[in-house]
Amino acid sequence: MTIRFSPKLAALMLAAASGQRAVVDRLVRGDVRIAAKNEAGLTAAELARQAGHLEVAKHLDDEAEKRGSLLGIF
Repeated sequence: MTIRFSPKLAALMLAAASGQRAVVDRLVRGDVRIAAKNEAGLTAAELARQAGHLEVAKHLDDEAEKRGSLLGIF
């Protein structure tokens, strides 16, 4: 399955890896796919975690779980 890398998703990945919580929050309120993976197979939460931005990573994990539970995935 091929996932198109949208500008919103790219912005989320960059903001997460940079620890920019306010930007992440704004993007999460939109329709960006939080659990999508980049070309290396990493989610925005994983990028944040690798960069030491644990609060941002937890926030993204929580939002992904919330969205998944709303869809009946988790």
